Amino acid sequence: MIDTRTARRRRWPRRAFSLLELVAVIAIVGLMATAAAMRFGFNAVAVCEGERTAYQITTTLRAARRAAIGTGDDHYLLFGRTGGEVVGFVLYRETGSGDQVVDANFDLPDEVMITTASDRWEFGFDGAVVGATSASTIRVDSPGFFWTLTVQHGTGAVRVVRTANP
Repeated sequence: MIDTRTARRRRWPRRAFSLLELVAVIAIVGLMATAAAMRFGFNAVAVCEGERTAYQITTTLRAARRAAIGTGDDHYLLFGRTGGEVVGFVLYRETGSGDQVVDANFDLPDEVMITTASDRWEFGFDGAVVGATSASTIRVDSPGFFWTLTVQHGTGAVRVVRTANP
């Protein structure tokens, strides 16, 4: 003889978590997050923001160089400042009818600081940096690390080096 209660349970499997299971999972995730913060430090997010910003500037410079070679129009990256401090950058294309925005404004996170001698990084039709006489650098600082972006004058090649702050 088959017990109808057992057969009914087999047909209707459980579809939700109990409150106790949910609380246990949240507690375990909280403990793991606390352990990760203690292990990697609370500046880990700021370091990630610095690295993301450095590589975002690098890819934008490389895109400007490729676009200048591809279209024959000069492209440039322009850093915007507020109170002497770099707060963002925009990619432009020079045309006969005026400059056009190619890529929207990138705002910098609060944890990141940029140091650059020039606010305008322009690439000509041949991919070379316009107006530069030697390799130029952009420095991106965040807590714990800094990134040095070097742009070669003749070729327009961009190189990134990450260094730990002393």
